[in-house]
Amino acid sequence: GDGRIVARHLESAGKDVRVVDAKAGETELGEPEVIVDALFGTGFSGVPRPDAADLIERINGNGARVLAIDLPSGIDASTGEVADRRPATV
Repeated sequence: GDGRIVARHLESAGKDVRVVDAKAGETELGEPEVIVDALFGTGFSGVPRPDAADLIERINGNGARVLAIDLPSGIDASTGEVADRRPATV
């Protein structure tokens, strides 16, 4: 929900917005200036499902500025670790 609220506000400010939803198979990022990462929130733990993990990799490799809601997707909010259990660098 948070990411969709951000998208709605950006659209109302005249920005070109694309909502990408890993669950729906919408994974084409295009060539954004900024990515708002709102895949997971503070309740995330464990390993992301394959479709979400693929999207996280493409977000991180895109080269665009990334703004995360709550925390970057794939980081366990309780431990600060990423899915492969290395400490996250934020």
